[in-house]
Amino acid sequence: IIHVAEDIHSIKNDSVRYKAILSRALLYNIITIIYTQLIIKDSLQYKTAIPFWLSNVLDKINSPEYFSMPLNEIYKLSGYSQCMFAKYFKTYMGQTLVSYLTDKKIEYACKLLTETTHNILYIANLLGYSSLSHFNHLFMQKMGCTPTEYRKKG
Repeated sequence: IIHVAEDIHSIKNDSVRYKAILSRALLYNIITIIYTQLIIKDSLQYKTAIPFWLSNVLDKINSPEYFSMPLNEIYKLSGYSQCMFAKYFKTYMGQTLVSYLTDKKIEYACKLLTETTHNILYIANLLGYSSLSHFNHLFMQKMGCTPTEYRKKG
């Protein structure tokens, strides 16, 4: 923009009309850039505000009793199709539903490991994992240690 303004000023043609047209074009470009930046900034603000329906779904799925709920039942809670729910969830939460639920389940597993004496298989089943090895693998990925090691540390 600055270069264009300098170019307009350095034009040898003394035609006031010609410089006025170029000045208007420059002004139009400046307004377009500012307007575009405002729209982009506003759209980013809207993405961070979680819609009411998603807030209601999050309230439910953050409760341990919903951890073992099948995904299709969670989609039904939203009133959206699986495809649209997945799109909106990723947009607003920055991760997939499966990743989000895994994080919540592992957090809850950590709590159970430190606050109860339940065996690890019971905790895995409680969280909806029918395979202990899969649970151990996910726990290791998220926490950097096995559930048994975590319990010993706690």
